Amino acid sequence: HGIPAIPYLSNPDGNFIFQNGRTMAMIQNVVPGLNPDITMGNVRQMGESLSRMHLVPFIQLPYKYGWLSPEYIKENLVKLNRDFPRNTNARKILSVFDSCGEFIEDVLSRLPKGIIHGDAHSYNVIFKRF
Repeated sequence: HGIPAIPYLSNPDGNFIFQNGRTMAMIQNVVPGLNPDITMGNVRQMGESLSRMHLVPFIQLPYKYGWLSPEYIKENLVKLNRDFPRNTNARKILSVFDSCGEFIEDVLSRLPKGIIHGDAHSYNVIFKRF
């Protein structure tokens, strides 16, 4: 797909992803390079790579539990109710629970699916030295 990336290392079974419950981890070799300075040229290069990544087919990727997954939202609303029963700010959040259910059912399910790099910043990118 033309996206420069360090390949993941596989375990003896040939799997590249370690999964234990909701925890997923992958391992990569350390490669030489530099974290880029924040310049328009570097930001443009990172943006172009990210935009290509969004087009990669995701059908065979494993499900990732995260802050936009319906069960995460529901579980955290339950925790909020349990842990802060008298907190007025928590009450305000919970008072819109029905609209959260609507959001999960009607909006979240219709969002486009794809690979999203939720942590793109200069310390999470390596540029080759020339």
